[in-house]
Amino acid sequence: MMSAKAKRTGPAAPRKSTPAAHSQSSQDKPAPAAEASGISQAFKDIDLKNNYQLVTKALSGVYADTFIKFVDLANISRNDLAAAMNISAKTIKNKLADKAPLDPNQGEHLLKIIALFEMGEQVFGGLEGFKRWLERPFFGKARKPEDFIRTTGGVDLIMDELKRLAYGDAI
Repeated sequence: MMSAKAKRTGPAAPRKSTPAAHSQSSQDKPAPAAEASGISQAFKDIDLKNNYQLVTKALSGVYADTFIKFVDLANISRNDLAAAMNISAKTIKNKLADKAPLDPNQGEHLLKIIALFEMGEQVFGGLEGFKRWLERPFFGKARKPEDFIRTTGGVDLIMDELKRLAYGDAI
């Protein structure tokens, strides 16, 4: 889903070791959090770590320009992100043209994906390594993290796994 390249941002700080259970190459091993990622800077008006604010924002309206801003920043395909959100690229195009908000469920899903990418960017030291990690099987199964992005609960599962990686608690 998310195969395009992105730039590494911010300085790296020490972190705990990553378990071999994730079979990551040295390029894909999580790096410590960057001070201010590109995503956190681009979406600084939204506290991406605060679920209450994400839901409140989704209920008050998330517009298609947020979708466009994110795909451009994350260097991913509009079609791929729309498919991950279970909507069509045409719907996004129409919402953009009409300056209409996404429905609250779509808005929440988009904001959770943005928050996920912000966390991934921090854990891996950039989006490139994070996007590679999304394409590799995890949970000791044949499923890849990107397979879970299609639901908000799946985004939460991936976020939990990223937090375990960040704190050296991955299983």
